[in-house]
Amino acid sequence: MGTQFTRIAPATCLGNHYDRRDKWQEGIASIAWGDGVGFDRDPRGDQWKLQMQLGPPGPAQKTVATALPPGSAYILVGHAQGRTEVCTKRCVAHASCQCCWTHGIWNETSQHDRQSITLRVYDAEWGRHGTGGGGDY
Repeated sequence: MGTQFTRIAPATCLGNHYDRRDKWQEGIASIAWGDGVGFDRDPRGDQWKLQMQLGPPGPAQKTVATALPPGSAYILVGHAQGRTEVCTKRCVAHASCQCCWTHGIWNETSQHDRQSITLRVYDAEWGRHGTGGGGDY
């Protein structure tokens, strides 16, 4: 299992991306909180949004945003996670396609850091499938 600790600075975002498509097994789980009292006096911080996008940039791209109250958790699986095994084109690494969603975390107005813990299950066979290896998340 891989554990990632992330800090997103105030008024910035974690842009839409695929996690390394061929490196992780099914499921990404993340929970987050703020480093200060939020706009609504919530001690866990500010609300952020999980933004999912499907397709290339342009008028045909689909975007879905889900509010993430402070302290919330989410899990991505299947085409929402965009793993090689579920991708119609069998894309690897960070290659884009028309069938899988990217994900990003957004709040351009927050005055606080967003802290998070993300869990992924490492594919013990990564690099042995003939899809390459090396790399990043």
